[in-house]
Amino acid sequence: MSLKNRVGNFLILGGLIALLIFVATAITPPGDLDVWAFLIGAALVGLGVRFRLDKRGRPTAAPPRPAGPPPGAQPRPAPKGGAKRSGPVRGGAPAGPPPGPPPRPARRGPLATIFKGPAAQKTAPKGPPGGGGGKPPGGGKPRK
Repeated sequence: MSLKNRVGNFLILGGLIALLIFVATAITPPGDLDVWAFLIGAALVGLGVRFRLDKRGRPTAAPPRPAGPPPGAQPRPAPKGGAKRSGPVRGGAPAGPPPGPPPRPARRGPLATIFKGPAAQKTAPKGPPGGGGGKPPGGGKPRK
């Protein structure tokens, strides 16, 4: 979360506190309205929402194009005959998966966890290999 989003969250919090003060003064018996609390609260909430929803790092211009061959460069013609080479082809794509660790699985958000329950755990079954062992179901002494 960027600093701008955090500042927006703080301003929203301050605005909500000021609006709470306004509501508290409106429902008390003397009935005096604290108009300044309402104005400050509305301004802080509006400014905080603007900061919170602002997208940082928007591109202002089109991204640069990748560099091509220099002007005047001619592709080399393929050789006509000669000895056949055995072995890997130069300049080809590397074989196999890309180096590095495998990608991490996507995390579920808090709303998905609340509405759909916790994510399924992919773990090995507990117990000895082969599934044997342990107490049989309904174990214990037989009833009389």
